[in-house]
Amino acid sequence: MRLGIDFGTTRIVVAAVDRGNYPLVSFDCPDGSSRDWFPALAAFHVECTGDRAYGWDAWTKQAEPGWASVRSLKRLLGEVGPETPIRVGPHRFPALELYRELASALRRAMFESSTLTLKPGEPLEIILGVPAHANSNQRFLTAEAFRLAGFHVLAMLNAPSAAAIEFGPRNKLTKARILV
Repeated sequence: MRLGIDFGTTRIVVAAVDRGNYPLVSFDCPDGSSRDWFPALAAFHVECTGDRAYGWDAWTKQAEPGWASVRSLKRLLGEVGPETPIRVGPHRFPALELYRELASALRRAMFESSTLTLKPGEPLEIILGVPAHANSNQRFLTAEAFRLAGFHVLAMLNAPSAAAIEFGPRNKLTKARILV
């Protein structure tokens, strides 16, 4: 299956490729509702270094005592390398490990609790949307995390370019300029 993934600061949005259409993928939420985004959220048990949760699982942990949340791992990308430790409470975790675990949680959710119809083990080919100002390190960490999580990363596309590619043909503008 081919997908477009916008790894946002607070939300991850996934669109499926379906005969020239790109419907958003919805995910089941803990409250029984459905959302067309997946939280870019991580939660860590303060007393136990091994307990971590991501996405909707992390969402539910926010209200539980003893858990610390990181609202956006993406905000930390600017200054880190793959082995740079990210501090959460008294613990430190390698950056690439946390990003891979978040991408793995997203992949699992796609198979288990999304509107996608996927066969077990079906390859997921993705184009990743990244900020226009993302540096080489941020691009590498993002692509590598998704690759290690089992995605086949076909390409990365700057968010403004992706918006122009989607907006232009859809609106068939004549004698107009698109400023993104």
